[in-house]
Amino acid sequence: MNIFYELLFSRAIQKILMLKISNFYQYITNTLYVTSGHSMDPTVKHDELLIVSPCLTNPYNPHRGDIVVVGNRGDHRMLKRVIGLPCEYIKLSEGLLYINSVQISEYYLNGLPSSSSSSTFEWYLNPDEILVLGDNRSRSTDSRSFGPVKLNDILGKVLFRYWPLSRLRVLK
Repeated sequence: MNIFYELLFSRAIQKILMLKISNFYQYITNTLYVTSGHSMDPTVKHDELLIVSPCLTNPYNPHRGDIVVVGNRGDHRMLKRVIGLPCEYIKLSEGLLYINSVQISEYYLNGLPSSSSSSTFEWYLNPDEILVLGDNRSRSTDSRSFGPVKLNDILGKVLFRYWPLSRLRVLK
């Protein structure tokens, strides 16, 4: 009977260790992010390394201006800025951003236009949706192309850039 309990205990410890290792791997892969592309220039540039706080609980409660990683929990992940929050009316018109009919200043664009076209985009966000845009609007595939993002599709919030060292800083 002792052999049975030893084997059972051994298997339980093995399962727990495998689960912990799997959780640690998932945490690390969702924590480190390598940027790809220029949609967040000048805030975040191509091939920079970021630390992301993974969303361990869903849904994540975003704040306007957060830089987040969004995706479908697969390999396709994108870095974007939260512009619109749940239940808001968002309008991009003639290069200007309006939230609930109030014009919003976008300090993080550093002089780049708010919109790269004369087109007007409008969204009414549902309680489980946000609107995300890249800071470099002329080179970004974002909510203007694929629509609002579900809160459950936010994989994490960017905390800071750690590479290159010359651009080390907390990102807001």
